[in-house]
Amino acid sequence: MRMKKRILILILILLASAGTLLAVTYTQPFAAGHGFAPTQSGACDSTYTDNAADSTDGNPVNSVNSLCIGRNDVPTTTWKKSLTWIDMGVTPGNTVTLVDGKFDHQRTRQTHAQVAQVGPLTIMDSGEVASCMAADPEAVFSYPNSTGLISWATRDATGGVAPIAACQPAATTVVVRFGITPRTGNNASAQTQVNVDNLILVITETTPSARSRAIMISMKSDGTMERKFGPWKTTKGESQ
Repeated sequence: MRMKKRILILILILLASAGTLLAVTYTQPFAAGHGFAPTQSGACDSTYTDNAADSTDGNPVNSVNSLCIGRNDVPTTTWKKSLTWIDMGVTPGNTVTLVDGKFDHQRTRQTHAQVAQVGPLTIMDSGEVASCMAADPEAVFSYPNSTGLISWATRDATGGVAPIAACQPAATTVVVRFGITPRTGNNASAQTQVNVDNLILVITETTPSARSRAIMISMKSDGTMERKFGPWKTTKGESQ
């Protein structure tokens, strides 16, 4: 008795009709009308001010800053703006898959030693209840416990971060936020000022047609090929 044989040749996992990956860049140089607004938490003994239009200490021009004057104060200003991914350049109907954020920062003034901070850079849902991201696009940065100017530098320690599923559609409204904590030293007249400029989000998007499909190719005993395309169709009898 002759046994029929079928030899499995290959199993492939392919992308069929793969969606196109695109990258758009949202840049915020904090020019007039930038729309980021400050929310203060905590207090300063003497003065606690936020400047949304600092034309003196920008990189190279214009920035936002938070300034605290007082003894051992630990306030935090959260600068934030509500907008959709589409507002930031994503194509309507597409899906956001990755966000890579960065920003420039400077400790402009520190008269008495203390650890001022900048960050984190976060992207929240529209109600600011939960993060839209798997992790913060940039974590908190702490300046050294010292005095004086620390000149402009770019905070870019984290790579691309994926948004959670609920925040991936292009039309999703998110709140982009970053913090400034101008901690002051142990003196009644201690002053700390931190500036932020040039916020940039590189956003990767994909078209909605992306899907995966498996192809199984086997050889029958008569030498013909059988290809199975899961899960849509099967074609048989194709010659080798």
